[in-house]
Amino acid sequence: MLTERKFSIANNTKSLENLHYLVETSCEDFNISNDSRFKIHLIVEEILSNTIKYGYNPYRSDEIEVEIHDYNTTVKIIIKDSADLYNPYINSKPDTESDINDRKLGGLGVHFIKNICKTYNYSSSNKGNIIEVEINKQ
Repeated sequence: MLTERKFSIANNTKSLENLHYLVETSCEDFNISNDSRFKIHLIVEEILSNTIKYGYNPYRSDEIEVEIHDYNTTVKIIIKDSADLYNPYINSKPDTESDINDRKLGGLGVHFIKNICKTYNYSSSNKGNIIEVEINKQ
């Protein structure tokens, strides 16, 4: 039985178009519920789009590795890149109470990730960033 799926995408926004298919195929292979699929898509798209937009020089080509692991009751997602080192979890909590027009931009996507994940972790290596998240499988 398949318990993990690994794939790489280029560090450009055009590659995000193929990302949906790769994540969806993985979810189908693991028989993941629609609710959990939504969460996985949100997490992967948020992390990768931020990494591509803010972590890389637009003229530098690279590959970002994505792993999805099925552990019966949980799903773990690991994303590895060689973008500029950055821990997305260190920033303060975004303003979710002010009027939407008065809020500072940024941080809301990571806030969502923190709230829907069972665990989340950032580490770095000599090759770059490693982001790991785990959600309960429903």
